[in-house]
Amino acid sequence: MLKEIIVFCQQLELKPVLITTPFTEYYTKYFPESVLDEFYRVVYSIANEFTIPYFDYSRDPYFWKSPELFIDDDHLNSIGRTIFTKMVIDTIEKTGIFR
Repeated sequence: MLKEIIVFCQQLELKPVLITTPFTEYYTKYFPESVLDEFYRVVYSIANEFTIPYFDYSRDPYFWKSPELFIDDDHLNSIGRTIFTKMVIDTIEKTGIFR
């Protein structure tokens, strides 16, 4: 399904970007490393196949040990969302991918 969305965006001359949002250190306790490894293998494979950027904030140090920025282990609260949105915009602007 993700590939279909990417193709659809590219047909409309949109530039998709893949992002893994931040989560706390506690979140990874629920997943074996093998699950995360497979997730990253698939995401990087798709990003490479379509030559699109992938930004991984999942273990960003700013969020990793800041549970006060989350509603639960992997959903940002309003303060966390505001900070994260600014980070994403800054990253996209720095990379110049939309020029």
